[in-house]
Amino acid sequence: MRRAVSRSKTALKDSTPLVVDFLTAGINPDGGFKGRDDKSDLYYTVFGLEALIALGGSFPVDRTADFLQKFIKLNDLDLIHLAALIRCYANLSDNSLEKSLRSRFIKNIEKFRCKDGGYANKKNLDNGTIYGCFFALAAYQDLQMDMPDYTKVIECIQSLSTPEGAFTNNQKIQAGSTNATAAAMMVLHHLNQPVDKKTADWLLTQCTSSGGFLAMPAAPIPDLLSTATALHALVTTGFEIDAVKDRCLDFIDGLWCSKGAFYGNCTDTTLDCEYTYYGLLALGNLR
Repeated sequence: MRRAVSRSKTALKDSTPLVVDFLTAGINPDGGFKGRDDKSDLYYTVFGLEALIALGGSFPVDRTADFLQKFIKLNDLDLIHLAALIRCYANLSDNSLEKSLRSRFIKNIEKFRCKDGGYANKKNLDNGTIYGCFFALAAYQDLQMDMPDYTKVIECIQSLSTPEGAFTNNQKIQAGSTNATAAAMMVLHHLNQPVDKKTADWLLTQCTSSGGFLAMPAAPIPDLLSTATALHALVTTGFEIDAVKDRCLDFIDGLWCSKGAFYGNCTDTTLDCEYTYYGLLALGNLR
C-alpha cells in the first residue's frame, strides 16, 4: 500500500509539500499522531507514519518509538490495534525487530485465532471475519513471517462470500459490503488464490455515476475510505478501472482541502491523517 501512496506524488505535484506539512503538524510532542481530536492515537499513527514515509517526509523517530513502547505490554489491545502497533514498528525498524519482540507479537496475533481457523478482532470467538483475517495477514507480512495454517484462513474468507460475488465481514451480516469485499480480495491475492471476476464486477457497481464508491449498495453517499480500498483491491488483483477513473478523480478532487488533506466524504468537516492517507492511496491507484 505504501508504494501506491508514494505514486500519489505524481498527481499531487506541487501540492505534495502541503500534505507533508499537514501530516507533520499532526505529530504530538509524545511522538504519536493526532486522531480526530488532539490526542495521540495508535491507530492514526499508522496512517501518519506511512503517509510521511511514502511522501519522503520525516518524523521524530526516537519520540515515536517511545510512544509505541507504551503499548508493548498491554494485554487489552484488539487485533486491529495490535496490527497497527506491528506496522508502526516495522516502519521504524525496517523489519529488523528483536527476536523477543517478534515472538511476543506472533504469540499475541494467535490469540485472535478462531475455532474455524480464521481470525477476528476479539479473542475466543468461533468464527473468523474478513477484517480479522486481513489484519492478521498484514501483521504477519510486516513481521516477514508466513501465516501458519493459512488454508483455514482461505476457507474462512470463502465462507463469507455472497451469491452476487461480494463478501460480508462476518456470518451475522448477510449483505456484501465494499470494504469487506476489497479486504477479501487482498487476502485471497496475497495467499495466491484467484479472485473471481464476478467479485470485481460487483465492486465496480458500487462506484456512483458522479464518482466515489459506496460502502454498501444502500449507503446514501460515497466515501473516501471505500473508494480507496476498492480501487486498491481492483488494481492489485489486476482488474481494469478505466471505466471509473475519471469519475473517481473528480470525486477525490472534491474532497481535497488546501490545507494539504482530504475529507472523508462530502459532509465531513474534520481533517485527519487517516482520510488523508486514503486520499493518497486512491490517487496512487488512479495515476
